[in-house]
Amino acid sequence: MKSAAFIVLILVGLSGCYIGPATYEVFEKNRNISIGDKVYPGLKNKKQPYTEEFDIYPVEYIKGCVFGYITRKNDKTIIDWTILSGKEYCKERQAYGF
Repeated sequence: MKSAAFIVLILVGLSGCYIGPATYEVFEKNRNISIGDKVYPGLKNKKQPYTEEFDIYPVEYIKGCVFGYITRKNDKTIIDWTILSGKEYCKERQAYGF
């Protein structure tokens, strides 16, 4: 019984928890972390032209919140992101883990 309780405690501790209210600031901070990284492989088929110089990879991460990662043409490095629709839904809670 002690072993099972210990395993459950470990699993909960490693998976983390979410604390506090969902805010746009947390959502924004989490998106800014991706700037400078390569576009995720799962998004490669979602590329769309954004301007003559830039492409965008639209994502609906939270239901109703559609944002896009912006890259230069023929480059997959994320240089910025923007909300395309549903800014009122673009909120996340702060996650903590061990």
